Amino acid sequence: DQAQVADFITRVEDDGGPIDVLVNNASGFGTSDDEAGWQTGFEADLMGTVRASWKVAPWLAEQGSGSIVHVSSTAALEAPGSPPYSAIKAALISHAKNLAISLAARGVRVNTIAPGCKCFPYRFSRIFCTKTLRFRNSYHRFYFSNGSW
Repeated sequence: DQAQVADFITRVEDDGGPIDVLVNNASGFGTSDDEAGWQTGFEADLMGTVRASWKVAPWLAEQGSGSIVHVSSTAALEAPGSPPYSAIKAALISHAKNLAISLAARGVRVNTIAPGCKCFPYRFSRIFCTKTLRFRNSYHRFYFSNGSW
C-alpha cells in the first residue's frame, strides 16, 4: 500500500542518507490467469514500482542526479507464460519510458532491465524455459529463414 511504501523509503533515507538509486525489483509472481493472479501482479509488480518511484523521483530531481531502474522480464516481450506476469512486466517498460522522458531534463535516468529465464532442471523454470526456447526458436526460424529480417 502507498503509505507503507512511502514510510519504508522515508526510513531508508533517514537511516542511510540521500537515495541515489532506486531499483524496483518486487514481484508478486501473478502466475494464475484469474482475478487473484492479476490483482497480485498489479499490486506488487506495477503499483509497488509506481509508488516507490513517486516517492523517490522528486528527491532525485531535486538533487539533479540519480537513477531509477525497473526490473521487468523478457516475458514482457515474448509472452511465454502467465498472461498477468507478462502484461504487468510490459507495463513496467512503458512506465519507465514515460518516467524517463519526464525526469531527463532534471538529470535523472530511468531504465528498465529485462532478464530472461535461467534454465536449470528444477520446478517452474524447466517448464517456463522449455516454452520460451520453443517460442524463440520458432520466432528466429520464421524471421531469419531467408537470411533477412
